[in-house]
Amino acid sequence: MSKENQRVMNVLFIDDNRIDHQVFRGLLELCDVPVRLIVLDNGEAAITFCKNLTDLAMIPDVIFCDINMPKINGWGFLDEYSKLDIAQRKKNSALYDIQFVDA
Repeated sequence: MSKENQRVMNVLFIDDNRIDHQVFRGLLELCDVPVRLIVLDNGEAAITFCKNLTDLAMIPDVIFCDINMPKINGWGFLDEYSKLDIAQRKKNSALYDIQFVDA
């Protein structure tokens, strides 16, 4: 399938580390797939974003979430997200814990 015919995947990336944002963007570029990337700094911002979604086409297909974050951590985000209406509409979305290791 040509890249033009591929569906754009919505990826939500939640992490408070700006360097991890850059690393993740670079990894996605290497994958060479059409992605709409939403990057947020903490679970609270992610919950607010998800609560305010009005365009169902923007619901995340995949969520990468750090566990250790300020305001609302990854576990708190997961708990709150699972209660949202959009989570019920997109039951097939995947949630991953991420940990980048400093070398």
